[in-house]
Amino acid sequence: MSRVTIPVTVTLTRNGGKVPATLAEVAKVVVQMTADGTNWTQLPDQPNTVTSIVVDSLDPGNYQVRAAEVDTQTPPLQSAWATVSFSIVAVLPALDPPALGSPTVS
Repeated sequence: MSRVTIPVTVTLTRNGGKVPATLAEVAKVVVQMTADGTNWTQLPDQPNTVTSIVVDSLDPGNYQVRAAEVDTQTPPLQSAWATVSFSIVAVLPALDPPALGSPTVS
């Protein structure tokens, strides 16, 4: 099983980058993950101060993680998704030691 750490930078701009936002305007960062590209699983929401997302206990395979910022308006608006893809390669165990026969003394 593997652990993956994904760096996160909370952006402080609104759509189009024209209106600066403050950290207080970001309520949370929502995070989802998929192994098949279709079925997304909700991961725990992250605070607006998040600097990385950690996903534990992943088996070998291909994954995508996506995140979006949600603001504090009523009703809240969600940003577009930012998505990252990664693969976990199977780690093979160490080789068994060589088989030694009985020594012959001459």
